[in-house]
Amino acid sequence: MLRLPINAFPYGAPPPPFRDLGAVYDWARRMWDGLIQVRHGKFDVNVPVEFDSASPTTTTVFTDPRLTVQSQVIISPINATAVPLYENGIYAFEADRTDGVWTFTHTSSITTGMRFLFTIIG
Repeated sequence: MLRLPINAFPYGAPPPPFRDLGAVYDWARRMWDGLIQVRHGKFDVNVPVEFDSASPTTTTVFTDPRLTVQSQVIISPINATAVPLYENGIYAFEADRTDGVWTFTHTSSITTGMRFLFTIIG
């Protein structure tokens, strides 16, 4: 017979015992503030990325532990030197997506300091 371990707290331990009603209020307020930030899109999904290789390279490896095969990445140029590369296209084929590492294909450029904001969804 196969026995699977059961984790009573798969997402971390519950809050510590509360000293008084004020501590309960503080904990509930922190939870509420966190939920409101998520609903307003204020969770940590933005990653500044700089393409700084002045070489004929046409791929850039992007590593982030939040990336999965099902993720979507929204790419926004945040300085003027990044706009031409953005307009020519930056993409990651399905075969170039693994958990934690995506390889983006783009045109080669001799410009340095091209800054983008990558927003990871999912």
